[in-house]
Amino acid sequence: MYSTLIMVCAFVPLFAMTGPEGQLFGPMAQTYAFSLAGALLLALTLCPVLSMFLLKRVKPVQENFLARALKTRYLRNLELCLRFPKTTCALLVFLIGGTACLIPQLGREFMPELEEGNLWLRGIGPLNMNLDHQVVIAKQARAIIASYPEVESIVTQSGRPDDGTDTEGFYSGEYFVPLRRQED
Repeated sequence: MYSTLIMVCAFVPLFAMTGPEGQLFGPMAQTYAFSLAGALLLALTLCPVLSMFLLKRVKPVQENFLARALKTRYLRNLELCLRFPKTTCALLVFLIGGTACLIPQLGREFMPELEEGNLWLRGIGPLNMNLDHQVVIAKQARAIIASYPEVESIVTQSGRPDDGTDTEGFYSGEYFVPLRRQED
């Protein structure tokens, strides 16, 4: 139960993300949370019943060296924390407070800033248009687009690309129009 709850807590930052990060990783976090909730339900209901039926004749195993060492270290640290409860609580409050101060930074370093100041324009002409006519239309479209002061440059692709990845013909024209920064 505790390990499942720890995994759920690990996904809490994904639920806190907003913007493109939240839209991209939110469904994954929800899927994990639902599957972990189902696993937790099975771990608390079905597994004990199956263990009771299937593990009746299993004899307990003595602790090995690693388990004894970990238990000894844990008990020593627990005794130290119980001997100085105010210091322990102050340290935990400091750690939790420091973590809380980092919450506003969530999602800022996770993905790069998106460049959303560009336009992709597409013009589709009649299917029987030839490439020469498409070039004339592309020149007219470039002149109209360039008349706006916000336009930084224009990159045109007329017709089908050379690599054969697009099914469009000569009747298609695409325009990549990066715009000036909003401050400009």
